[in-house]
Amino acid sequence: MKSRVLPLLVGLIVFVPVSPIVAQQTCGSSCDVRGNPPPPSLQDDGGHSSDYKFHHLSDAGGVTNPDSSKIRRYRYLVHNLHRDRVLDAEWTDVGVIFQSISPGCCALLTRESCKQPVEDTKAEIRYGAAKTFTDPASAYLPATVSSVSEVHADRPGHQLRSKISGTFTWNKERLPVDVEFTATANSDGIYSYTIASSGPRDLLFEMPAVTESKSARISSEWVRYEATPELFKLQRGKSSTMSIKVVKPDQIVEDASSLTIFAPDGKTVLARVMASVWRPRSKW
Repeated sequence: MKSRVLPLLVGLIVFVPVSPIVAQQTCGSSCDVRGNPPPPSLQDDGGHSSDYKFHHLSDAGGVTNPDSSKIRRYRYLVHNLHRDRVLDAEWTDVGVIFQSISPGCCALLTRESCKQPVEDTKAEIRYGAAKTFTDPASAYLPATVSSVSEVHADRPGHQLRSKISGTFTWNKERLPVDVEFTATANSDGIYSYTIASSGPRDLLFEMPAVTESKSARISSEWVRYEATPELFKLQRGKSSTMSIKVVKPDQIVEDASSLTIFAPDGKTVLARVMASVWRPRSKW
């Protein structure tokens, strides 16, 4: 289905009071997420109907933070429609990789940003066991920002959330994932990153751009995984925060950082996405 052109998209976005990003039921009919306005959408079997059937969705809506600042909420969903086979999918330009989406289930990235949406009509989804097959998958992305006013929106450094939810197959069992990452910052040079998991199992995660900060003042509740120190524990039902204090406060800018979620074994990648973060203009 061909997407609407961007001017119509932007004109239809309505700002509403923000509410918590509610965990999506990620199997069955509840995966049938509808975009508002209608997003680019693909119903496809990749020419291999016996092995691959999936549906994708991309949209960008407007929401309002508790401090009244206006932001955008981007969603990227891949729904595995096959009854028996898992689906590996990489939405290249979006920066989303989902591994082993369970049959009949979906995976969803919800990402907040101050940046205006632009449509990338050349985006693709690669899928299959070795990402062998490729199909066009137009997507709405945060625009490249050229002015300070666009970066700061209404209030620089306010809360930006990124959420990964889905049902994946690991060790021949379905593994629900529900992870939320939140970034905030203030003019005193304090950058705060909080990650929480609502799923049924302990997981692990990696976020090198944040954890490899060269700042001299880091306060962190993130607990390293003994077997693989570059990974951190993600305990079910708990949240943990890393705060970075910049010695010489700099202008706050929005960026994107790779966040990888691992299965309980610390070896199997379930999802790798680009999450919204705040950082100093000069970086760390």
